[in-house]
Amino acid sequence: MGTRPFCNRMAMSVYKEASYGNSLDAASYIDQMFELQEPALIDPTLEFVDDASFLKGHEWPEDTGKRILVAQDAEIPFNFPSSLEVMGLLLAFACGEVSTSGSSDFEHTITMQDACASGKDALPSTSVITGFLGDTASYLQFNGVMINELTINIDSQGWLPVTGTLYTDGEQVDASSYTFPTSFTSSDFVTGANTTFSIGPYGGTYTNYSSIFRGLNFSINNNLDRGDARSNIGAAGVYLSELRFGERQITFNVTVQGHQGDAQWDYLIDGATLMVKAYVEKSATRSIQIELPKCELGNITPGFDGMRDTLELQFDAFYDSTESSPVKLIVMNGVAEYLKST
Repeated sequence: MGTRPFCNRMAMSVYKEASYGNSLDAASYIDQMFELQEPALIDPTLEFVDDASFLKGHEWPEDTGKRILVAQDAEIPFNFPSSLEVMGLLLAFACGEVSTSGSSDFEHTITMQDACASGKDALPSTSVITGFLGDTASYLQFNGVMINELTINIDSQGWLPVTGTLYTDGEQVDASSYTFPTSFTSSDFVTGANTTFSIGPYGGTYTNYSSIFRGLNFSINNNLDRGDARSNIGAAGVYLSELRFGERQITFNVTVQGHQGDAQWDYLIDGATLMVKAYVEKSATRSIQIELPKCELGNITPGFDGMRDTLELQFDAFYDSTESSPVKLIVMNGVAEYLKST
């Protein structure tokens, strides 16, 4: 007989920590709860020093008193179904810059934080709580939470699973007194069947290619550098005291129905500078748009899906000075604000 998972709930927050690892008050600020498609199983990383390198009659560590924990952090994988609420929250924290307009239906324009700007060398952090609903002994709070990687897969005939990994400062805090929200925050779900896909020349007019669209793999990888934070370990203890950018990467790979004779090959051969976007709509006020405002085709891979010829188009993102970002995301939902200050 199977047993239940340790975690079937994750509560998050639209608020950011005042400083890295400065925990949010759970009762006041951690109130966003989303459905999980898989248990969020904590993956800790522990680093020790021991006497293995000391000169002895063998190569093995021997003295347990010389085995010292010097560093600890933890990853939390996530797999959410595609609600506009969870995508807005995750993308805001993954990218770092949000501009919001509206009074009841809100439009959030999300762009990548400029790591070279003053005071912008680290993403905003937040706090999360995980646990199995009703088993208060399983409730744990993690602070210093940042999004290391995030992937949205758009299938023209299915859901848009949102997967990725949260990095935390590594310390788990008892949260047995926490009360999970009585209902999920998610209410607006979207599917790939409502996707409009367009390509255009940079600075020009988009052409609609929705009739041949089959899917999109979009991801952001912040490559957060946990090793860099080890420099502060003497003052901060074994847990992370900061998390800074590595070399960030954006993936925008689209599968379309087509073959080598199609117009997309000309874009690749000509080395044309392009713009590309995918727009997924539930209604006029509930949608998500993923756009590379300046890009080029880096590769095209022909394939066959069992029914038709396909092309996988790899778009390489470039920094666009107009948007001050290599990617522009527009999420429309009922959430008033992201990256709020306490």
